[in-house]
Amino acid sequence: MAIIGGGAAGLAAAVAAAEAGARVCVLEASDRIGRPILASGNGRCNFSNARIEAAQYHNAAFVADVLAVFEQTVRTDTKLNARATQARSSQRMPHSRRADHDDQVGALGMPECPNGVVAFFQQHGLAWREEAEGRLYPLANKASAVLDVLRAALDARAVEVRCNARVERLEPCFGKRGSFTLRLEGSTTVRARAVVVASGGATARTLLPDAFSYTTTRPVLGPIATDARFVRRLDNIRAKGTVALERQGRMLACERGEIMFRSYGISGIAAFNLSRHMQPGDVLQINLLGQLPGVQGCVAAAHGEPSTAGTGGSEYAHRADASAKASASAAFAGANAFMRRRADDLRAVYGESLTCAEALRGLVLPSVANVVAEYAGVRMDAVLDDAALDALAGALTNFRISACGIGDARVCQVHRGGFAVESFAPQTLEALRQPGLHVVGEALDVDAPCGGYNLHWAFATGILAGRAAALGGAARRKAKDAR
Repeated sequence: MAIIGGGAAGLAAAVAAAEAGARVCVLEASDRIGRPILASGNGRCNFSNARIEAAQYHNAAFVADVLAVFEQTVRTDTKLNARATQARSSQRMPHSRRADHDDQVGALGMPECPNGVVAFFQQHGLAWREEAEGRLYPLANKASAVLDVLRAALDARAVEVRCNARVERLEPCFGKRGSFTLRLEGSTTVRARAVVVASGGATARTLLPDAFSYTTTRPVLGPIATDARFVRRLDNIRAKGTVALERQGRMLACERGEIMFRSYGISGIAAFNLSRHMQPGDVLQINLLGQLPGVQGCVAAAHGEPSTAGTGGSEYAHRADASAKASASAAFAGANAFMRRRADDLRAVYGESLTCAEALRGLVLPSVANVVAEYAGVRMDAVLDDAALDALAGALTNFRISACGIGDARVCQVHRGGFAVESFAPQTLEALRQPGLHVVGEALDVDAPCGGYNLHWAFATGILAGRAAALGGAARRKAKDAR
């Protein structure tokens, strides 16, 4: 069988297929395999999450079905299950914690495997650890550790890897030598009984016949370009807070975390996650006090995949509209109360003529204070009266800027779009109308927020499809021999 693409999904598929008894060839267009793995997680590879939720994914119902089958497959795979069980019993020990992270580390990995992807990697020797929000990383803290494990598994099963092998077209072939013909750049052809398409992004569109429904891809999980009037003066400044995404007064999503201002807009995990839902013209509501109790505002207001958001008259739209208003009101009230208490305390030090600059000093960086004051329409040297306090509280919690689009597509982590999930069986990722053809990972119209969700999807679908393709091919050969 042939695997098109030597990234996360492709390599996982190759290992799973080879271990199921198939003869496997990986065809990678670039000069080396595993590039996406090495680039992930800032070079550390956040390869999964301990708390995977299908609701976080685009096309969540399909994802839920696929992941349920995947987990069941892992549990019933006797070899993998035996190894995972043995690993759990032999590695059980108290958790250790590091001062700089709330990490939990076992002897060779965690005492318990939280999901099948972790079990797969633990079986193949990867030690790992859990960090904040369930993010899972190799214990070595380098993405190369994940790739090394996959390479070793490929070598152990004598998987053929061809780099600089760009597949230009995939054609069904019913000749004696195979079920598919893969036409490579340079007029070379490869025949295979089964194919797993794991190339991801826009490159997969040219491989399959036009009969397969496909949504044009666009880069997501990246920085957001905005109206630059205020943000250009905050370039490279980091802050903690919350960011809500609004469309026509309705809240679509909200994220809490680091906000990194850029000359063209905002970056950081909060912006990356919101970029999945953002459209030009949407409004970003930044709450710079969102880490304070009682000023969090939008944090609990909107989560998940807002598939019907912005649809006039829909139940979600009405809830989101009310949520946005209630969120902004609650955040302002909390910030106003906080600023009044703060002002009272500071007047005991600086006197009754407390200025706006003195009220903001120590709360935010000076450059941020200047921009906030300008946005609020108050002078930094003005006395902090009730009107100025209200204006600053509003600016700190409801700093609104218009989104223009993706800020830098080169740093986006995934693409939204791809082949319609309705064309594939969730049990095997096999095309419903083309036996032997499987599509996995980012080639499907599935994406998720930061935190290991996208790599988990890539590895899980690769393992599931690779195993299914190998076993399905064996079954077809057995049936043919019987005839």
